[in-house]
Amino acid sequence: MAEGLARVTSAGVPIEFDGETVLLPPLSLQDYGVIEQHILSKRPNPLKAVKEVLEGLDVEVQKHLLELAYQDMKSGSTATAAELVRFTNSTDGISMVLWLGFRKTQPGRWTLDQIQEIIGKLDASEVQKYIEASGQASGTDELGNSIGQTSASAK
Repeated sequence: MAEGLARVTSAGVPIEFDGETVLLPPLSLQDYGVIEQHILSKRPNPLKAVKEVLEGLDVEVQKHLLELAYQDMKSGSTATAAELVRFTNSTDGISMVLWLGFRKTQPGRWTLDQIQEIIGKLDASEVQKYIEASGQASGTDELGNSIGQTSASAK
């Protein structure tokens, strides 16, 4: 009777964290927005970076570098899917994913700093289990979601 309901209903995944069994819900659009904002906040400002190296360069080279930096700045207001995946598959990223989820299911239980400290003490295989659970909860793992498998799993 319940075939496929976990994915369709965004039921989340029970996981063991910090000695407790807790529910890790799927990431929402707002959660992805928070993650994207974090990624963007870590990017250097291209104009500032170029201005630091302009002195002594030919005027035409300066103009060209400034134009490239300006174009980069205009197009840099979003994070790519690859950037999101790279970040969420890192220890800092999975810490943020867990924090975003636990804010919904365990409000006030852990701060982002506390989660980062706990995750920082784990070995790579333990961190990978959380990354996989997050993918399962959000329907971004190999099994896909209610509309089918992810493109990576269909290959």
